[in-house]
Amino acid sequence: MAIIYKDFEYMDRSLSSMGLMCVDFESESEIPLGLQRSIQKGETNRYRVKSNHIYTSYDNPLEFEINIVKNICNTGCSQSEMAFSRDEIRQVTRWLSSTTIPQLLTTTSENDELLNYCGIFTNIESFVVGGDVYGFVLTFTNDSPFAYSDTINTKIQLNGNVESTVLNNSDLLDDYLYPVIHIKPESNTDFYMCNLSDCTILDDGNIASVTDSTTQLEAFLSAINTFAQNNRYTVEYYYDEDGYTKVWANDTAMRIKLIERDGTEHFCFAYHDSNGRYKIIEGGFITLKLYSDLNVTINCELLTIQDSIGRMVHFKNIGLNEEDYIYWLRFLSGYNNLLFYGNDCTVEIEYRELLKVGAV
Repeated sequence: MAIIYKDFEYMDRSLSSMGLMCVDFESESEIPLGLQRSIQKGETNRYRVKSNHIYTSYDNPLEFEINIVKNICNTGCSQSEMAFSRDEIRQVTRWLSSTTIPQLLTTTSENDELLNYCGIFTNIESFVVGGDVYGFVLTFTNDSPFAYSDTINTKIQLNGNVESTVLNNSDLLDDYLYPVIHIKPESNTDFYMCNLSDCTILDDGNIASVTDSTTQLEAFLSAINTFAQNNRYTVEYYYDEDGYTKVWANDTAMRIKLIERDGTEHFCFAYHDSNGRYKIIEGGFITLKLYSDLNVTINCELLTIQDSIGRMVHFKNIGLNEEDYIYWLRFLSGYNNLLFYGNDCTVEIEYRELLKVGAV
């Protein structure tokens, strides 16, 4: 069955702007969903009759057919006008078959509902009657079994600690969604980002209330040392070039390493707010050094960090060393509680939700 859309846009051109429309050359009623899965499981033998289920994987990306002809409103239903000339055939095939990498296909249903796919038209066949071409049968192969929502944007202005909540309403309930993060600092600043819904909170408490920043740092260190001692960890701090404990965010945060007696290392992050509430967490965080002349884009799916014109940013230029723990922000299904720190800095998070709706 061919999917009939009111319009679609691909490679910066729309079907309607090309003077074309969707039809269905056949009369089938099946709508492809692309959700067939295979179960990956362990082997069985005479002693193990029940196999262990490891995971499931989708067999193929979503693939569907679109049939197009000239818009009858432009041809006056004239049979001769409905036929495609050689130049008109070139215009259609050049538009739909030039790209070699997946591109966004934005479809508009008869009810004016928008839905996005990302892929390539992998086959274009002509629909011929009496030796003339009257239409095309298009096969679109998506890059996944899913459709995509419109881009969802969350913009956050930072001047100190800011908490924000992001909803991941994707149809993949047991998988993560990886966003793209644009960071625009107006001045040099320490920066950290943590998904409190995707980390292990090892300790949560209050440090002594003091006014002097040095004394507050000492109280903060004391809370960390007390936790480590009570849980049989050895604390390893990071130090700057002058031999002082390396702290971030106006002496309110630091990276630490907790080492168990058997040598197992845990890369952790500790911070406290202006009210003296502190947390020691494992996983789910990243700390950066940002500069006013360097806007940063973090693609958490592709694991890349680039500047504003697409050049790769060296980790050492944003305060990351090879041995540092690096967390690529990801969203669990549902609500995600995010914590940011930065001064005079704007963070914009964008992502698309994955939708299990097939080709509709």
